[in-house]
Amino acid sequence: LAPVLKAHTLDSVTPKLVRAIAADLVAPPVGSKGPDGKKKDAVSGPTAHRAITLLSAFYTWANNEEMKEANPARAALRNPATKSLLRSQHKGQFAPYLKSRADVDKLHEALKKIDGSVAVAYYISALAGLRPGEVVALRWGSVDLNACTIVVERQARKGYEGPTKSGEARTVPIVPRLVEALAAVRAAGVADSRGVESADLVCPPPP
Repeated sequence: LAPVLKAHTLDSVTPKLVRAIAADLVAPPVGSKGPDGKKKDAVSGPTAHRAITLLSAFYTWANNEEMKEANPARAALRNPATKSLLRSQHKGQFAPYLKSRADVDKLHEALKKIDGSVAVAYYISALAGLRPGEVVALRWGSVDLNACTIVVERQARKGYEGPTKSGEARTVPIVPRLVEALAAVRAAGVADSRGVESADLVCPPPP
């Protein structure tokens, strides 16, 4: 938003301008360049929607501070043409899905041949339902193989580790297949000269 809005004041932004900004984000004109001089890449409709929603939140703040009465971003988001432009183009009905537990296991085995850490991360997400950020932040101290549970306390997001999305810890049961896979990963770590500590990540990033 910054390259366009820096030339405007609080009062000069109109719904028409916001609609044009949204269109430029989703389908930038051929040959247009970004602030860095490189070719401007298009973003998805939902990403552009979040940007316009952020602008709307700014105007809501300005309204509350009595600096501005109208909210051009909100008006633009209500426009039918803009709604259509910012709608997700993902065709879920045509996306390939794993249809059975056998497919899940097959993909897990294939991933193990490429990257063991990625394989176990996928398996935890698939069989225990953890979010990707929760899997990335999961440490061995939160995994109880005897009780067949995982305590989900943290998540990683945008390079930082913090509380889960809900802000509360939760205990997740894990099925025997996942227990077996995690036990194998832990045993491999124990066999390594470094061993495995409670604070170690279950799915460490590549060195």
